[in-house]
Parts: sequence; C-alpha cells; structure tokens
Amino acid sequence: RWWKGLVRTRQQAGEQTEQATHLQTDRKKDVASIAYLKDRKWCLRVEVVDCAKIEALPSGFKDATFFVKFRCDANNPNVSTTKPLPKVGEAPIVFNEHFFVDIKDSNALVVEFWSRRGTSEELLGSGQFAFQPLRLREAHQTPTDGHPVEVRLMKESAGKSAPAVGLVHFQVQFLDPLNDECGNQDEDDWMLPKNRMKFALSRMGPGNKKNVGKMLGNLPTQGAEGASGSAG
Repeated sequence: RWWKGLVRTRQQAGEQTEQATHLQTDRKKDVASIAYLKDRKWCLRVEVVDCAKIEALPSGFKDATFFVKFRCDANNPNVSTTKPLPKVGEAPIVFNEHFFVDIKDSNALVVEFWSRRGTSEELLGSGQFAFQPLRLREAHQTPTDGHPVEVRLMKESAGKSAPAVGLVHFQVQFLDPLNDECGNQDEDDWMLPKNRMKFALSRMGPGNKKNVGKMLGNLPTQGAEGASGSAG
C-alpha cells in the first residue's frame, strides 16, 4: 500500500512539474510575441467610431459642437483631433475618422472629449487605454480588423467611483510599417522624425538609396545634382 502512495505522489509531482513547464513556456511565448509586436508593429491605426451615452448637458450647449482629441501618454507630442460635430438628441455622435499614430516608445493613448461654442472650448471628460492588454490578446490571436476599444470619459475632478460622462468607441489595429499600409496616401508624417530616419535606413539597400534620401528630405534636386556634376 505504501508503494502505491509513493507512485501516486511521484505522478502528481511529475504532473505539477509538467504544468509549471507549460506555464513557463507560455509566458516566454507571450513575452516574445509582445516584444515582437512592440518592435515591429509600432504604427497604430486608430479609428474614432463614436461618442455615446453622453451625460445631459446644460441648455447653453444646444448649439455646441463636439470633438475627440487623443495623444500618446509619453514620447510622442503629436495630438490627433476629429472634426467637430453637433449632438443630435440622444443618438451617439458618429465620427468614423481614422488616424495613424507612432507608438514605438509609448504605452497608452490618452483620450479627451471637448465641446466648442464659438471660439470657446471646454474639456468635458477624459480617459485612456493601455496597449499592453491589446498586445497580449494579439499575441494569442491576430485579429483581421483590429481591436474594439471602449474608453470611459471621466471629469478630471471626479473620483474613480464617479459615473462616466460618456463613452468613446475606437477600432484600433497594430501595423508593421515595413509590411502594412500605414499613413494616408503613403504619407509618413505620422512618424516621429527619429523613427522616420530609422525606418528609412532599415529599408536601405541596393537600388533604393534615392528613395531613402527622398524620405529623409536630404536628396538634392535633379538640377542641383547636374550643377554639382558639372562643377566636378
């Protein structure tokens, strides 16, 4: 009887070791996948879908228009802004605008909801969402059309338990600038200058140095090339 118990104990120990090994392997795969996503997929396509469930506004906001601003939490000062639109009844404000954001050195997107009345603008609420949970989700299953994201808008003075003043819905997608279409009409102004240079150099190879020079804005014009050639 005692040896049966010993065998059972050893079997359980073996199973626990195997489970721990699988968990460790899975964690390593997650870390590697997230590192790959952060290193290669550093263009974030952000579609601002709508703003819904907006709290009741004072009568003075009847003729106001509303817009969404967003920016990275760090290392990218660029701010993206939707077109201002009016609010009609209780229906969501539908924007359906998309942007491209350089997130190579950032960890989250800070979102703000603003109103505009004449020349006056007022911040109504803000929130944010982190990239890490989305990267972890993508490490297990790559979506074809990105990730739906909902951001709760809070007043700056409100506590964590306060009700949201509204919700902004996004559809976001991590893109690899080397392999995916990033930017509108092949424009690269969404990249930070330091990353634009690194990106251009990563594409450098025989026969495409002229294209790299154009991307960096350092290539002389054809006339200047001719002048320098004749001077030699």
